Amino acid sequence: MDLRLFYLGVTLLWVHTAQCQSNRAPNWVEDLSSIISIQGIREGLPIGSEIGTLIAEDPENDPVSYTTTSDTFNVDRTSGLVTLAKNLDYESTDQNLKVQFVASDNLNNRSPVDLNVAIIDVNDNPPVFLNSENYNSKVREDAAVGEVLTNDQNAVRIRDVDTQENAKVTLRCYYQSLRDVQAYEACQMFNVTEVKVDTGVYLAKITLNKPLDFETKRSYTLTMRATDGVHEDYKNFVIEVEDVQDSLPRFFNTPITFNVTENAPAGTSIYTLYAEDQDLGNPNPLNIKLISDPLGFFTLQQGTPEGSRYSAVVKSSGRIDREKLGTSSNYVILAQAVEMENGVEISTHVNTTIMVQVVDLNDNRPQFDHEVYVVNVTEGLRLNTPLPNLDIRVTDADQGSNARFNLSILQDPYGTFSLSPVETQQREARPTLIVANEDNMDYDSETRGFRNQQIVLKAQGFDGSFDTATVLVNLIDINDNSPTFSSPIYDLKLREDQPLNVPLDVTIKASDKDSGIFGQVRYNISGDGQEKFYINPSSGTLSLVSPLSIDSGVRAYHIQVTATDGGGEFDRVPLYVTVLDNNDNAPVFDTRTYRTSVMEDDTSLDPPITVKAEDTDAGSDIGYNITQGNTADAAFQLDPVSGVLTLTRGLRMTDTPGGTGL
Repeated sequence: MDLRLFYLGVTLLWVHTAQCQSNRAPNWVEDLSSIISIQGIREGLPIGSEIGTLIAEDPENDPVSYTTTSDTFNVDRTSGLVTLAKNLDYESTDQNLKVQFVASDNLNNRSPVDLNVAIIDVNDNPPVFLNSENYNSKVREDAAVGEVLTNDQNAVRIRDVDTQENAKVTLRCYYQSLRDVQAYEACQMFNVTEVKVDTGVYLAKITLNKPLDFETKRSYTLTMRATDGVHEDYKNFVIEVEDVQDSLPRFFNTPITFNVTENAPAGTSIYTLYAEDQDLGNPNPLNIKLISDPLGFFTLQQGTPEGSRYSAVVKSSGRIDREKLGTSSNYVILAQAVEMENGVEISTHVNTTIMVQVVDLNDNRPQFDHEVYVVNVTEGLRLNTPLPNLDIRVTDADQGSNARFNLSILQDPYGTFSLSPVETQQREARPTLIVANEDNMDYDSETRGFRNQQIVLKAQGFDGSFDTATVLVNLIDINDNSPTFSSPIYDLKLREDQPLNVPLDVTIKASDKDSGIFGQVRYNISGDGQEKFYINPSSGTLSLVSPLSIDSGVRAYHIQVTATDGGGEFDRVPLYVTVLDNNDNAPVFDTRTYRTSVMEDDTSLDPPITVKAEDTDAGSDIGYNITQGNTADAAFQLDPVSGVLTLTRGLRMTDTPGGTGL
């Protein structure tokens, strides 16, 4: 059997069978129900956005075409691609929106599918304050912290037409930065929160955070900010503070100070006080009065009110006297401003302290506190030394420049003193006499008048008024000088065979400038070896009373010589005694012969020669010199201390005796 014929037969048989069955509609593989009805389509997608692709299969494998009855979507007939035909808006679109898609074969066998269109809400609408104008409210300044300012009359409503979380609104007081002072202060004073009424519907709740004060700030403009997390809206809320009677009056220009010249005539206007009730919204009238004026310097005259401001003029009583204030020129008075109701003073008041500077007039002269001052002072005060035990006080009852005065010495016969200070800028001085010539303070001077000196002082004001006083200075003799040796140190050299009890060749002498017993000097010695010497206590003559011996090992004595006057003052100097050995031994060279050589015309000795000798006597100084054998021009030189032998020039054979070279 032919295979090709068999295949044809089968084919014809299949066709025959198909033609015998009814033609069926396409079957849906993907009808986009999961996307359109279950997942949903986000509102706000652009027109033309692809939603998905419809897929259907025809049982007879006929071509499938796609259509829709909805104007919301477009469908490509061949590919089944579904795109958005118009904008979807969750808030305005019918939530029952439906769409039908149809899959058809070429025999117009149709498979329709009906879908509910689920639109997904997105946050595309801002919260909106429903009042187009700004909001406002009034609140009393004594409102309690926590009080709610919003009510039915000034309700602040906010609407967000989105749904669910997209319609959740947060409301707060807003300021851009700390530099936005007005907005920042409002947010510190008030708190703004939201109260949910319904989905997307809110009321603003404004509460007081801090106490209000009309006198400090009368209104606040706070900015409310409503936000759903993406969008925001702003609206101002103006709050006016209402004044209540809760503030004290106040004086202007405090602290108050003014000047007044003493002896100002009675009725002289000096200063005007101003005060007002700080409750400016509804101020009370005021009465201004003086409640403290200890010396009765002033009177007070009420002025004419100017609006809420009241005044009173301070006037002189005619009894202003600066000297009644003592050393000060400051005078303190106290004024009071008291509120009145129906012409009667009430308890609300304020006091202010007023500092008055009383200007002094020059109507007093400088004065010494005594006419005569007596001072006893020991002699010997040095130059520029203030005179002790002298307490002088000069005062001028005036103040400032009126109290200035000069001080001077009107009489000083010997020119002994100067005066300090000589000018004062204050109302009191304590002048001091200062030694200007110390020679005049010597009790033992030949000028006996120095012992009792009379000084006259003068204090003169700048207006010419003056006063005088006498100072009697009496000198008291004292032992004000110490003995003084004629030499600061005494150095004595004695041979060990010095004779005893014979005045030594040294003059020890001390003098004292004092007179009488204070000028009498006596001597004594002390220290190492004092027992070997005697000093005459009156003359200072020194002698040896015990033999000296180097063999004892003592070659020197350090003795202190003291000179004391009749008042116990003393001076002390050192006396150095050196014991000298008898020079009874000659020095001995360490060798009898020194040998060396030198090349002709050369100055270098080979080997070098240094002569050395010793003396057994203690303290002997050995010196060296050439006694014979030198050249006529003394070419050989011997150092007298070190004993080093040198040549001053080169030697020739002819320089040697007989030209032998030796």
